[in-house]
Amino acid sequence: MANITPNYFMTKEETKTNNYEEYCPDEIEAMKVTLCILPTQSGKTFMTIGHIRNGLERDKRQGEEGLNIIFTMDTILGTEQFARRLETIENEYEGSVYIFNSKKTSGKCSKYKHVSNRTELLGKFAEYRAGLGTRPRVIVVCSNQTRFRDALEFIKVMDNLKFVDHIFIYCDELHQYIEKGYIRDQLEEMHNFDIVNGILAITATAEKITMDTGFWSKLKTLHLKDFDDSDYVGYRDLDFIPVNDFFEIPYVRPRGRGFGYRELEEQTIGNIFHILSRYPNILGENTRSFIPAHVRRTGHQRVRDMVFSLNSQTVVVVINGKEKSLTYTDLLTGIITVDLEKKGTFNEELSEKISRTLNENNLKSRPLVITGFLCVGMGQTLIHRTIGPFTSAVFGHLDLTNDDIYQLFGRITGRMKTWDTYVKTTVYCPNDVKLRCETMEKCVRNIIDNHNGKTITQDILIKPIQQEKATKENIRLRKNSVAPTVKKPKKDKSDFSYRLFDTLVETKAFILAQFGGRINERGESVPKTLSKDGTPRSVEYYINRQWGIGTDKNRYRAFPTDQNKWIVYWRSSIFNKPENEIKGDQAIQETKGEPIQPIQETKEESIQPIQETKEESIQPIQETKEESIQPIQEIKGDQTGRVKRKYNREMIEGESKEDRARRLKAERLKRYRDEKQAKK
Repeated sequence: MANITPNYFMTKEETKTNNYEEYCPDEIEAMKVTLCILPTQSGKTFMTIGHIRNGLERDKRQGEEGLNIIFTMDTILGTEQFARRLETIENEYEGSVYIFNSKKTSGKCSKYKHVSNRTELLGKFAEYRAGLGTRPRVIVVCSNQTRFRDALEFIKVMDNLKFVDHIFIYCDELHQYIEKGYIRDQLEEMHNFDIVNGILAITATAEKITMDTGFWSKLKTLHLKDFDDSDYVGYRDLDFIPVNDFFEIPYVRPRGRGFGYRELEEQTIGNIFHILSRYPNILGENTRSFIPAHVRRTGHQRVRDMVFSLNSQTVVVVINGKEKSLTYTDLLTGIITVDLEKKGTFNEELSEKISRTLNENNLKSRPLVITGFLCVGMGQTLIHRTIGPFTSAVFGHLDLTNDDIYQLFGRITGRMKTWDTYVKTTVYCPNDVKLRCETMEKCVRNIIDNHNGKTITQDILIKPIQQEKATKENIRLRKNSVAPTVKKPKKDKSDFSYRLFDTLVETKAFILAQFGGRINERGESVPKTLSKDGTPRSVEYYINRQWGIGTDKNRYRAFPTDQNKWIVYWRSSIFNKPENEIKGDQAIQETKGEPIQPIQETKEESIQPIQETKEESIQPIQETKEESIQPIQEIKGDQTGRVKRKYNREMIEGESKEDRARRLKAERLKRYRDEKQAKK
């Protein structure tokens, strides 16, 4: 019986002849969504590739044309690692593996063909139909929200055009992105297309995928025949040394600006220094240590500096979104840094690059430390059979969820017992971290041993968690499952009214009369979001966009148009409709047919408020023009009830220009506050 074993555990010939049939049934039964739950680093990716190969062979036998879409983690390393492992399929079906990405990869996955949008991807199928190219059989897509939206639209078109007979979707590490945006909803839509034969969700931590009710409440697990983990290194095969005297108990996760990442970094760095100082043998000769930092990249650099200060002969590998490097010191040339992104060939994974660099530079006997966080916390393989597993690991991440700490812990697990270089790993961590990692692996083994190929619920999945206090009382338990996010309803465009005016003065008068309000003094400008190269938009654009109205705060809007006119619009349901208002589609038609008509109808009445108030509004200004310049000690009201602005704008004796400006500003602020308080 064959094991599921990736290429860094076997020779290339063994990889080619490995029989995946026992683990990869030709068809996934029952519901289209199926869970593949296996321990971390146990060969989930190669099981997936085996399933794809079986599907391609089945299509060949039955004379069908199928398509496989693979969603990988939304990281460059994750996509590259999965894509490289598809090389056997590319060699057998040349030109059939495509990378769907906005930017073309260079040197990393350049062996495969590349498309940057769904139109280009559909064009490849059209070319194949015309006999001008090879048919795409496997498409590798990042799992960000944009690519999921593109994939959904692509599947819609494929369902209509029938360019292929069926589509199968694979979601690698689905738990990592299913709760982002509308991805859960989009997967449900994909599930409902007739052309989609199935969706395989691959993960070691499936709690986020399942829900209490609805579509995701009952999911079938993939049936694994005679699952063999005799060569697998899990929590039972590790030596744990508890370190419980650094963190305060009970632990409280830092909060504050930036999600408390600065404080989390300080805690993690402090715990690492605490352990390395107590156990200096961690950095001894012929050692390999996994010492992850936290989210901030500054912490990764600090770990490197700390390790060098404790043992200058250490080789430090830093892996994050900006840096994939290997650094060591040389007696002659000083510090040497190797860029792991540029080094190596297409079919080399990160673990192989690290191993080869150590061998080429005679660094194998030196202590090795690998650090980072997000890029090493899930899915990434860091160990290789030529150098052996980690001898030590340091964890102090009490702030992480159960899923996240188990995924981080998973970097030191894998199928390694048959290696010539195999040694036991010693783990230095608080007792709570140990218990949580053990419990999360028990969740996986519970599914394999007792629910293999059966339908499971969230309660079945997390049963071991409920039985262990350390995991049940996790610092950040996942929020209770809720129904999928409901998209915001579209605007009711029929609930809309507007008026057009020739001038800003007319516009102000109308707003004052109809709404009892005013508009901001922005002159002839419009917000950037509504302008086109700095110029106002058309009347039709404002009618269709209906920007910025609908709430109690923004009850109406007024903007200049590209016809040197002003538009005022509002929601009809909020204000009583004026008798001669123009609204909805009728307004668009009237504007197109007789653009001047609405203005002529409203011109007289819109100017009317100005004519009525002209005499009395100008009169107070004339009366106070001379005296407004003089110092005034009392505030009096005029006949219209308006309060005159009593500023002493003349300079007081001994007062500087700066002092005068500050005094006037304070007076204006005090008057504004007094008026606001009076209104209340």
